[in-house]
Amino acid sequence: MLDFLPGPPAYYAQHGPITDPGPHAHLFAGLPTDIHALAAVVRGLLFHYHEGGIYEHEVSLARVRNDAARTVAEMLEKIRARNGAPLTVARPLAQRLVGCCRDYAVLLTAMLRHQGVPARTRFGFSRYFTPDFAWDHVVCEYWNAAQARWLLVDAQQDAVHCRRNHLPCDPHDIPHGAFPFAGAVWQQARAGTIDPARYGFDPDQAGMWVIQSYLVHDLAALNKREMLIGDVWGPAKRGPRDPVSGRDAALLDQVAALTLADYRGFAAVRAIYESHPALRVPPAVDHYSLAEEFQADVPVAV
Repeated sequence: MLDFLPGPPAYYAQHGPITDPGPHAHLFAGLPTDIHALAAVVRGLLFHYHEGGIYEHEVSLARVRNDAARTVAEMLEKIRARNGAPLTVARPLAQRLVGCCRDYAVLLTAMLRHQGVPARTRFGFSRYFTPDFAWDHVVCEYWNAAQARWLLVDAQQDAVHCRRNHLPCDPHDIPHGAFPFAGAVWQQARAGTIDPARYGFDPDQAGMWVIQSYLVHDLAALNKREMLIGDVWGPAKRGPRDPVSGRDAALLDQVAALTLADYRGFAAVRAIYESHPALRVPPAVDHYSLAEEFQADVPVAV
């Protein structure tokens, strides 16, 4: 199939600096290859910092701070320090690494790439959580060779989530209509066909600035720089201040179109990222933590 031939799947079957397990690569040996089982392994290692109420297991601010990890190598080091069992052994909630949807997606992406399966992390918005608001969300997209297509997997969705969210679809094959990529939401907002205030981190933190930030993150992820949600650089802003200029909006229009293109747009996705310094992840980024609002320069390995 043409979508498999020119290069994108091969590119995404190899690690980038974020997903490379480094000295902990041996921990990925013996992992299941079935996508359902692999997603379950990820769930057994992580715990979303917002979901203490769902599982009657609250987490402290100190734990959220301590568990923050940008790279998979950091994740694995912290997971193993807390429990030395094989990764296939689900940890008790108190021993899981606290993070967010991005961490589920990145860890699954890393496991698939380690197995030689093309995979990438995608930033967008979930329309399957609540009917009246599209929440920011990050999932994994992998190449299913048997079906010759890319499939979206939300590794965070266990049976509890599916019941709670009345999930209308298989979390291992999410329709694009249920999870529009940031580029699609940007285009729709620019065209006036959606209300951007219904897309965001929550109803009080929503709008074009969130969509814009996720668009820049999605481009970076397509270039194997799967950054933390709180990382900001260039047009990836954190807050409604400094609205995007007309020149920047035109550039982001191009970015949006390219992030939605098929295999024929792959070279352009790489080129626009590399040729525009504002879009590339710099050596240091501003970071706003998940646990609290603070800003600091954070070194990033690129």
